[in-house]
Amino acid sequence: RPVDKIPPELLISCGKDATALFHVHTRQVELTKDSPLFRTPAQAPDNQEGRGDQGEKGKGKEGKEEEGKEEPAKQAGEAAPSAPVEGKGVQEISTLVSSMVDLAVEAASRPANADSLPALVAMAPPTAEDKAEAPTTAATPQEEAELEPEPEPETETEMVTLDEFQLRAKEMHEEKRFVRAKVLMANGAESEFTVKQWLVLMGIEIHGASKAKRRLDKILGQHKEEEKAAAAAARKLKQQAKKAKGDAKKQKNAKKQKKPAAPLAVVPLLEQVLRCAAEERGKVTFGKSVIHGWGLFAKVPIKEGEAVAEYRGDIVRHSVANEREQRYRRQKKDLYLFAANTKQVIDGTDVGSIGRFLNHSCAPSCYIKLVEDEEHGIPHLAFFARCDILPGQELTFDYRLREEDDENKWECKCGAPTCRGTMN
Repeated sequence: RPVDKIPPELLISCGKDATALFHVHTRQVELTKDSPLFRTPAQAPDNQEGRGDQGEKGKGKEGKEEEGKEEPAKQAGEAAPSAPVEGKGVQEISTLVSSMVDLAVEAASRPANADSLPALVAMAPPTAEDKAEAPTTAATPQEEAELEPEPEPETETEMVTLDEFQLRAKEMHEEKRFVRAKVLMANGAESEFTVKQWLVLMGIEIHGASKAKRRLDKILGQHKEEEKAAAAAARKLKQQAKKAKGDAKKQKNAKKQKKPAAPLAVVPLLEQVLRCAAEERGKVTFGKSVIHGWGLFAKVPIKEGEAVAEYRGDIVRHSVANEREQRYRRQKKDLYLFAANTKQVIDGTDVGSIGRFLNHSCAPSCYIKLVEDEEHGIPHLAFFARCDILPGQELTFDYRLREEDDENKWECKCGAPTCRGTMN
């Protein structure tokens, strides 16, 4: 791996209180003075480097034999003569120093020649008798202080191996069987990887890689399963949201759509005309009209398209209708002859219904429609409302008479804005 991607130092932990700085390239753990695992050189054991991993259960047969060989050597070391007494050594040193000083002063006072140099060099050390004859001088407190070794400065940090760090942490947590140093993340929480697993993962450690790799594969496999489950849950939520959105859209479109109109109850025209003939007395009545003579007026509100009244009378042929017309003219009667079709005419002059009182208007409120009763061969003429009619309003329709010359024209008195002036 590129070196720049591997950090030189890591924060590791074996619990809340046991944190330290791990140097990646030297594999050493730096303990500060504030750490409960910190020990001074006097507290630290001599065989610190020889302590094995805490996972090691015991030494083999070869280790026991080596320990057996080391015991006699230790016993021999204990039997060795002890060092001279401190006071006696200081006296001998002071005697030797004083004799050397005297010789040096004597040599300096002599003339410098070649014969004196070999004697100074070949001078033998003082014997026991010389030492006894030499004057003894006690060392001053200043000299004793200079001869005493200076105390070593107090250390602020301690460098130990990773195994030693874990062993010290194990002593703090005796209830645990194993204690493994784990890498700390940026937020201060422990990661799932131990230091050795992290070294294997980064590709800078191969010792114990198979065991660490199996553990790593297990952890990474768990992460992959969790990622798959999370992805599946996300897909499911997305599908549910999409379905809910589609349902909401359908409901919105359904509300926008207009409700289908209720099917109209189709009533045959003949049935409407027969019903109108039975109910016309309650809908309309006759009275004096401003247009001409008698007129027909609405008693109740009438809706557009509703049957108002039927034009009834004698049903005769056209030849009979012509003869009656001549007679009615001689008698000076009003004519109520209505041609139903090419063969039949309805005469309502002497025998007729209330519908004969509808006057002519150039802006009529009703129209007339022929309804044939094919079963009985009887024609029916019925008046239907062209618009909504209010109570008290006069009902009119357009007579549609044949156009005549000026001498035979009939004056129209409907008074409508669109009045033509004549009815024929």
